[in-house]
Amino acid sequence: MRNRSIDELSEQIYSAKTREYFDEVIQSYYVGNYRSATVMLYSVVICDIVYKLNELIERYTDSVASKIISEIKKIQAENPRSSEWERILIDKTHANTQLLDIVEYTNLQALQHHRNLSAHPVLKESMDLFRPNKETVQAHIINMLEGVLTKPALMTRKIFDTFIEDLAEIKSIIIDDTKIEQYILSKYLNRIRLDIEYSFFKSLWKLVFILDNEKCNENREINLKVLSIILRRHYTNFTARMKNDQEYYSNIKLTIKDCLENLAKFFNNYPKTYASLSDDCKVRIEESINANDNAQCIAFFLQKTLRTHLDAIIQNDWYLSACNIAYLYECIITEYSEIEALDFVIEIFSRSSNFDSADTRYDRFIAPNIDKFNENQLTKIVSAIHNNGQIHNRRNARRTNNQIKNRIKALGIHIDWTQYPYFQVDS
Repeated sequence: MRNRSIDELSEQIYSAKTREYFDEVIQSYYVGNYRSATVMLYSVVICDIVYKLNELIERYTDSVASKIISEIKKIQAENPRSSEWERILIDKTHANTQLLDIVEYTNLQALQHHRNLSAHPVLKESMDLFRPNKETVQAHIINMLEGVLTKPALMTRKIFDTFIEDLAEIKSIIIDDTKIEQYILSKYLNRIRLDIEYSFFKSLWKLVFILDNEKCNENREINLKVLSIILRRHYTNFTARMKNDQEYYSNIKLTIKDCLENLAKFFNNYPKTYASLSDDCKVRIEESINANDNAQCIAFFLQKTLRTHLDAIIQNDWYLSACNIAYLYECIITEYSEIEALDFVIEIFSRSSNFDSADTRYDRFIAPNIDKFNENQLTKIVSAIHNNGQIHNRRNARRTNNQIKNRIKALGIHIDWTQYPYFQVDS
């Protein structure tokens, strides 16, 4: 009768070559050849460890793995007939890598002992080979599948250190967010267990929102991007874990450069993370954001909805930088529609308080969208220019007004220009 646990785990074996060899273990086990299954299982595990160490050398230039393999080759060369190298391989892998914790190391030692008894007669006793029972062999198989064979090669090293170093290296090479996600999924996240991925998330949170040093500052942007990528994959699971470890996640250092803006955007996208923090931390964050104009303008997670937040911006006439307008514009498109986003930039343009802001807002948000505005929106732009002296009296007004008027003519829209005497164009 097939063992469901063994069959399901065997499908998750990391190495294709190991999976092929493991079939011999399964075949021996299911026909009742438990001694053969034990001997073969041990050999497969030893090979699998070597495969993983070699992958680390070839793919990640791992110095620890390279040193272990070099020592094993030296031992084999000095005494080709001895199997002592297997014990040393197990000991050094346990001592110098993360592949074998104390439980897994102990389980492998037990398998090694039973393999020795199964493969070699004991001279001082009856000369009979040891014959393990079905339950013992089943336990060995499951222990080796869970503890070694299904683990990716990355588990044999201090994986997070490698991960962080790699992110620091690629930050100036891979700029596109989608490409960054593809890269870390392929090289890391798809190769590790969920608990390890959570440890990545937890460590990245510390690097982004808690630690303040030169190295963290240099890499905070890329680390924040990757933190978001990981959270999106396991949003409900990881925010629940955050709530169970509130003290750790609530130890946010708000004096870190751009921390408030980064937190605001992060909580906007992932409001459950804010809900997972302690109440005292929430108070600190809210008060700090309300005292910071840039952060306050974009922190719509503190409002019931994004639309409520936009209403507050208009009602209170909050000043928005071009970067904040661009950020909110994209958020409105994502949450509602492009039409509403265009209405928003027109409203903000109409409230320009000086020539410079009028120029910037026109160049950044009106001109690039000139072909997207509908009749009603173009009429609003004309009215905004006419009613605001900081817009119609600026040096570039006539030139930019020409662009708007030409677009209106191209669409065949009728406007009574006598109503807008301050909307001047070049003759």
